[in-house]
Amino acid sequence: MDTDTGAAIPPDWRELNRTQRDVLVLLARIGPAANRDLRERIGTVDKATVSRALTELDAKGYVHHETADGTPDANTLTLDGLALVKRAVVDPSDELRDAEDLVV
Repeated sequence: MDTDTGAAIPPDWRELNRTQRDVLVLLARIGPAANRDLRERIGTVDKATVSRALTELDAKGYVHHETADGTPDANTLTLDGLALVKRAVVDPSDELRDAEDLVV
């Protein structure tokens, strides 16, 4: 339990690495984004790190890759991904885009 709020951090959230958590929070805040956009906004990670994080998040069902002609165009938060972010990090005062705008 978090001693400040009494809220438990979900086990699924604890299993994610920092880049994966950063990607989920970022997608919750900005909506669909290309790999390059995510990498630029996160800052210090390289291309392979973001790609690996997205692949792992997709396998867990938290992110969906939208593609055109086999080339990834955008990464979108799924309902499960949004629910995890809300359980793990959302303070009621935080601003997140409307769920219908974010998920597939």
